[in-house]
Amino acid sequence: MIAEDNNDYKKAEEWYKKSLDKENVLGYKSFATFLYKTNRKNEAEKYFIEAGNRKDADSMLYLIKIYYMKKDNEKLKYWQDKILNTKEIFRFDDEANDLLEYSLSKDRMDKEFFELYIKGEESILKKDYDTAEKYFLQMEKLKKEGILYTADFYYRFKDEKEKGMEKYKKAYENGLKKAAVFIGIIEHRNIDEAKKWYRIAANAEYTDSQIYLAQILEEEGYKLESFDLYLKAAELKDYRAIDYLLKYYYREKN
Repeated sequence: MIAEDNNDYKKAEEWYKKSLDKENVLGYKSFATFLYKTNRKNEAEKYFIEAGNRKDADSMLYLIKIYYMKKDNEKLKYWQDKILNTKEIFRFDDEANDLLEYSLSKDRMDKEFFELYIKGEESILKKDYDTAEKYFLQMEKLKKEGILYTADFYYRFKDEKEKGMEKYKKAYENGLKKAAVFIGIIEHRNIDEAKKWYRIAANAEYTDSQIYLAQILEEEGYKLESFDLYLKAAELKDYRAIDYLLKYYYREKN
């Protein structure tokens, strides 16, 4: 939003409020995120709840992070259970699943890792990239999976794309096949290269890559292979694949 980018928070808030509507999940989530990054977390909580109750996984995860840091175990468990048991949930992808698993882990290192992620993300929302970098580098030292988060930070937020790509490739060389998902996304303009990386990650059962590869193959006319990938992703409970298959079966029936 232009007003927000220009630090006109009063005007930005007015526009966010105008977007609030019972059917507009994005409006609730966007306003909640705006409040969250301007240090109005108690107010943000209310609107994340509205979006979370409308099956938005991002908002549920924000609530999980809020209650995790508050150590409010009752509310934390409520939203962990809700995200696990909600059918046809929106925006629940591989990254969301990883974060949920860290929030559920009893392992001391996982707990520290998740807290560092929350602090790093908050710093990004405030555009305090130097502080964010410190948290993500600590994550990388703590667990090998941390390199995926530093790679994402450099590529998307610090605008050091070459450094980000180097870290993704290093992560893949060190056995983290999930890095192939992100390399595929980065290579999206080079279809053959993107397909190569998506196929690697799809074979490792990363649903993001299964969906992305299925979309490319469908456009290229390989409908059977595309359909098979959607089925595999649906079996792993990916909401996008399930939605695609429901629409497909509806079209076939009618």
